[in-house]
Amino acid sequence: MSRKAQVSFYAFDLLWLGDKDLRGLPLVKRKRHLQRLLSKAKLPVVIFANHIEQMGTSLYREVCERDLEGIVCKRKDSVYSSRRRWLKVKNPNYTQAVGRREMFDKFRERT
Repeated sequence: MSRKAQVSFYAFDLLWLGDKDLRGLPLVKRKRHLQRLLSKAKLPVVIFANHIEQMGTSLYREVCERDLEGIVCKRKDSVYSSRRRWLKVKNPNYTQAVGRREMFDKFRERT
């Protein structure tokens, strides 16, 4: 896959901190641990993915207007589970969706 800019990593959850298992904590508490960890680490390419607790419809509208892929909805009090407990709401008009699957298939063939 090719890119035009420096790669960034968006961190949105923290399951372990050292040898401490955080999966039993609510999502908002895990995110607080993550935010503190990243603020101390000072890694410019790792970005804390903040969350929005209200105005989901307005956020989704903005995501669509900016031609972004979509949003992920999670309960803020949910503990981590290997079962999917979140909802991905995709932008039906996302322009980069066309041919995207084929890009990943080509990448897999090369590796």
